[in-house]
Amino acid sequence: MRSPTSAAPLGPALVLLACGLSLAAQTERVDVTYHLESAKPLSRFNSDQIALLEKLNRADGSHLAGLPHLIVPERWDLEELEYSPMPQSVPRLSTERKALVIDIPGQVFGGYESGELVRWGPVNTGDNHHQTPRDAIT
Repeated sequence: MRSPTSAAPLGPALVLLACGLSLAAQTERVDVTYHLESAKPLSRFNSDQIALLEKLNRADGSHLAGLPHLIVPERWDLEELEYSPMPQSVPRLSTERKALVIDIPGQVFGGYESGELVRWGPVNTGDNHHQTPRDAIT
């Protein structure tokens, strides 16, 4: 599968559009809590923090400062993947070299290699008039 704007094919991958995350294993996760705080000034955050805030708040850098409040983690000492709402490991995907799981209600994706989360971020899968099919795409 190749998007029209990609420079190179991704190679074989399994894509799952999930209505929920029933694929997830019960694994121990780091407890991350969040709070709301004013978006301005953004200059108090470094570039890595801004990148994470863009994902958590579903806004790119040019729109982040325009939000009235930001969802901000209580701690910044974790690896980026640990802030993901997606499961860190999905044993059912361990035999898949690559898999992309899209959680439609959460509007978030997880990229997996051999069942381990390697990338995550927000998605926009449409609305009631332009729904995304809820099937596996190979």
